[in-house]
Amino acid sequence: MELLRSGRVDEAAALAAASSRARHFLARRLWDADRAVASRSAAALGTLAARDPERGRELIRRFLWALNDESATNAGPVLLALAAMAERAPELVRPYAGALVPLLEDEELAAATVEVFERLVSALPEAAAELAEAVQARLAALPPRLAARLRGVGRVEV
Repeated sequence: MELLRSGRVDEAAALAAASSRARHFLARRLWDADRAVASRSAAALGTLAARDPERGRELIRRFLWALNDESATNAGPVLLALAAMAERAPELVRPYAGALVPLLEDEELAAATVEVFERLVSALPEAAAELAEAVQARLAALPPRLAARLRGVGRVEV
């Protein structure tokens, strides 16, 4: 916890690379009431994904399961980690972006989902075209502010 509180994200990621207990600890910290701790935990998981793509894919799959209605969890905080992964390991997240598109219909998850897409396209601009196609049909249902952000990210025209 001290590594997260002091902002030593790289060290936390290194521990997570070596220990499943550390990875689980970081994942649990995504729900921490201290938003700085949660953000740094997400950053450490993103760094881990960039350093170790196989572990990154495993985390992404677990996070997508948590976001699934069938999991019956409050999984919104995992989007923070997915956004960090999109920023640090965009090629790893890109194949899973389509699985996040339905989350735009959930008012509690839509803003965080847009954040994932923003970071993905910022880190990997060539993802914009496929993302634009995937989100086009959902734009009309979004609040105007989120729709505008998404149009900017995917360079989507209505």
